[in-house]
Amino acid sequence: MTGKYGAQDSSWHGTQVSGIIGAITNNGIGMAGVGPNIEVLPVRALGKCGGFDSDIIAGMRWAAGLPVPGTPPNPNPARVLNLSLGGPGACNADYIDAVNEILATGAVVVVSAGNDAGHAASAPGNCPGVLAVAGLRHAGTKVGFSNLGQNVAISAPAGNCVNTAAGTPCLYPILTTSNAGATTPTDSIYTDSFNSSLGTSFSAPQVSGVVALMLSVQPSLTPERVKEVLQATSRGFPTTGAATADAPLCQLPQFDISDNPVDQLECYCTTYTCGAGMLDAGAALSAVARNASPVPVVEYYWAARDHYFITANPAEIAALDASPPGGWVRTGQSFGAYAQATGISSRACRFYIPPLYGDSHYFSASPDECAGVLVKFPALLEETTNAFYIDLPDLATGACPAGTSPVYRLYNNRADVNHRYTTSLAIRTQMLAKGYLPEGYGLTGVAMCAPQLPAAVQ
Repeated sequence: MTGKYGAQDSSWHGTQVSGIIGAITNNGIGMAGVGPNIEVLPVRALGKCGGFDSDIIAGMRWAAGLPVPGTPPNPNPARVLNLSLGGPGACNADYIDAVNEILATGAVVVVSAGNDAGHAASAPGNCPGVLAVAGLRHAGTKVGFSNLGQNVAISAPAGNCVNTAAGTPCLYPILTTSNAGATTPTDSIYTDSFNSSLGTSFSAPQVSGVVALMLSVQPSLTPERVKEVLQATSRGFPTTGAATADAPLCQLPQFDISDNPVDQLECYCTTYTCGAGMLDAGAALSAVARNASPVPVVEYYWAARDHYFITANPAEIAALDASPPGGWVRTGQSFGAYAQATGISSRACRFYIPPLYGDSHYFSASPDECAGVLVKFPALLEETTNAFYIDLPDLATGACPAGTSPVYRLYNNRADVNHRYTTSLAIRTQMLAKGYLPEGYGLTGVAMCAPQLPAAVQ
């Protein structure tokens, strides 16, 4: 490519990204790809010196098998689109339209969050429906160059150099495929084909490779379900318990990256700054392959408070059953869930609502809703991110997957905040008559979708 600065050598960026996804394994050479038997469809939308959003969008559409004027049809549409690229500004209408059309084909769109030192995720990583990936250091904290924010779905290693003194090698880079050729590849696979790199460009393909493996196990997974499984099976971020000046808690970006806010370098991630957690490939694949038996989520009622509570924790159930009279008692109602990630289940977060606001608990199986509660209601205490695992309904209609029952969430609409969760339409009607309000998805307020409990554990 020629331009303002004259001819420049290739960066081999696409080669590096592709290697993380599908490099050959078990050959004693270089490094291993996440999915060595995954087929990679290379689509070039940019050169070393950049390009235009229109080029990226055309490449995205063609890769997913959508028509692009003046271009032959793609005979092999991709199920996963990896975009290790980005630019300043909000997601524009053209990106939104393209992403929506691509998601409608069943393809998953994975995008790097960007490398602007803690600014908001760059476009198209900030587009609705994509899986934006932030970058982590070897220790699990956010690496200094990575962007972050509520658009991020999950985080993965991005490489980092602990000691940057002159002549000191980078200790924790990402090794991947590359080439020593200036503009065309050389032939030596032993000396010229591998390189150490840093950036969220190399976090995203780790997620893309895992998504491709998930789809090879369960081809019927929708983009929405893929996100749920990845987030439900992710590992929790490390924490020191008290942030220090050297590594504070990550903060939500206050501005778009084009507004140049204060850089956020290394910091301790939270679920509302770096996504649901750290990518766990083994757990995600085990989840889509495993068939677990559901456990009961048992409902309790405290008459004096007129409060309801649910739990799937056996120790908690035993303690409540043994509590003295006048406190919590079983209502005889329960619904099914899973004790660990399985299938396409999503993990349910549990928040404690302090006495000032109700002295009760709140549950959600939506990772986005859980993250939103942390921002909107900072007084609430997140007791756990995985109280149990359960399916999510369709977020537009509230419809539940086949074989599951809707769990309705109802809010008491009082100063002493409390919620009731039930699969019974009759109970839902009774609570509405008492002044409760429906919460959740669709017209009836479906919050979760419960699997059928075996008769012995009702």
